[in-house]
Amino acid sequence: MGHYKSMLICINNNDFMIPHVVLSIAYLAFSSATPLKRWQRASQVMLEKGKGKFIDNLRIIQLCKANLNFFLHTIWGNWLIRHAMKHSVLDKAQYALQGHTCNNAILNKTLFLDLSRQTLTPGILTDYDATAAFDRVLVGLSSIACQRVGLPRIAETFMYNLLKDCPST
Repeated sequence: MGHYKSMLICINNNDFMIPHVVLSIAYLAFSSATPLKRWQRASQVMLEKGKGKFIDNLRIIQLCKANLNFFLHTIWGNWLIRHAMKHSVLDKAQYALQGHTCNNAILNKTLFLDLSRQTLTPGILTDYDATAAFDRVLVGLSSIACQRVGLPRIAETFMYNLLKDCPST
């Protein structure tokens, strides 16, 4: 974090040389789809879910470099989601979108069950539990899925190169 503090001091003093160098390095890595080696390492931390003190109530999060995290947030967290929403390519059942909340999903489920019960209509309800799903993501398949919703090819290639050579530790 030392060079980030130094960059902040430089920016406060209207000296943009160090921030410009750091941004140039990140830009070159992205535009050539060649992630920096230090970006391919992450620290894993186990946190309690808040449901007790049992080992099965822990979740693992990965902490990556701050500049990589910012870059991924910008490309995937902002640009890609806005692009996908603009072109209406995400499923309407996706509750992680703007204007949709978990309460919407619960309300839809409750209404479905109530209507089925009151009208004596048979129905099927399936719940998908994504517990531990993210450690099983296939890099190639996720790249194709992101391209489908508008991810530029260079960003997909960058992410593929970042993930395919990561150590599994």
